[in-house]
Amino acid sequence: MKSEVLAWLGAVAAMLLFPVLHPILGPLTTLMVAITFACAVNASHKKKANWKYGGIVKNFGAFSYSLYMIHLPIQHFFLTMTRHDAEIFLSLSPSSLMTIAVIVGLVTACYIFAFAFSLVTERHTQWLRDRLFGLIDRVRLAAAPE
Repeated sequence: MKSEVLAWLGAVAAMLLFPVLHPILGPLTTLMVAITFACAVNASHKKKANWKYGGIVKNFGAFSYSLYMIHLPIQHFFLTMTRHDAEIFLSLSPSSLMTIAVIVGLVTACYIFAFAFSLVTERHTQWLRDRLFGLIDRVRLAAAPE
C-alpha cells in the first residue's frame, strides 16, 4: 500500500472492528489487525528523518522496553490485587463510559510507571555496556600471550 493515510486508516479501522469480528473470525481477526498495521508501518517507512512528531516518538521509544516489561504486572495489580478479586474485567460493560475511564487510567498508569522504571534501568544501558566491554577488553589483553 502506497498511501500512508489510507494504510493508517485501515489499521485503525481493523483495530476498532476487532471486538465485532473476533467472535466471527476468531484468530484470523488478530492476523487482520497485524497485517493492516504492518502495511501502515511499511507505508510510513519512507518518511523523512525530520518528521515533525519524531521527537515525541523518540521520547516515548526511549522507555518502550520498560513499558513492554511491566505493563502486564501493573495492569494485573490494578485490576485484581486492589480489589482482592481475580476477575480482571471488573464486570464492566464493554461500551460503558466507566470502561473507557478504566482503560485510560490503566494506560496512563502503565506509561507513568514504565517511565519511572526506565530511569533506573534503560537510562543506564549505555553506561553498563561501556563498562562491560571495557572489562572484557582488559581481560582479553591480560590473557593475551606476549
